[in-house]
Amino acid sequence: MILLGDLDPGDIQTQDCGEGLLDLRNCSPSLLVDEDRSQISSRSPYFTWAREGISRRLALACEALPAGLYLLLKEAYRPAEGQRRSWDACVQSYRSAHPDQGPEAVRKAVARYVAPPELAGHPTGGALDLSLADAAGELDLGTAFNAEPDETGGRTYFAAPDLAPEARALRTILGAALGEAGFLNYPSEWWHWSFGDPYWAFVRGAKAIYGPIEEASLGQGRPS
Repeated sequence: MILLGDLDPGDIQTQDCGEGLLDLRNCSPSLLVDEDRSQISSRSPYFTWAREGISRRLALACEALPAGLYLLLKEAYRPAEGQRRSWDACVQSYRSAHPDQGPEAVRKAVARYVAPPELAGHPTGGALDLSLADAAGELDLGTAFNAEPDETGGRTYFAAPDLAPEARALRTILGAALGEAGFLNYPSEWWHWSFGDPYWAFVRGAKAIYGPIEEASLGQGRPS
């Protein structure tokens, strides 16, 4: 199992393909958007945006879902500055709690909770946080979205062994639809999937085709 704390940024080459970002709200009738900001209070106005290639693959994943199920988008694009703030805050908190640990140990530990800015997928427009829903609302996939591994006994891991059968079945459906569309899961977060970003590139032995995009380059006004 490869996690972000195991990666050296120098091991990953990026050759951005130049794809623009677009709003995933128009991706598929089988894609819903979670508008609840209490789960991610720092969302960008562009949180539903992603690369054009991601939109095409997401539409394919939606088509692969069983009747009556929807993909529920939590977050796609996240500005690099926001990722850096989250990382720095987590590093500071961890150092305060573990003053005896060196920089590399701190980095590996913090990377279990927050992606290092130089490796993060969301700022590239190539990563998605997704759950499943039906007509009645969001379904239970075993833990809350954005829960931490240590607080859930490791059940945030996609392949956690001690899930309820219903949650395991739903994760299997989620994984099958997204995997067939080419997305790669981040093992410790059942909700996090990517294509073309640094993590995907390292696991696939390829170059990353999506690099970070500055929020300012996406336009002057807020998207509708």
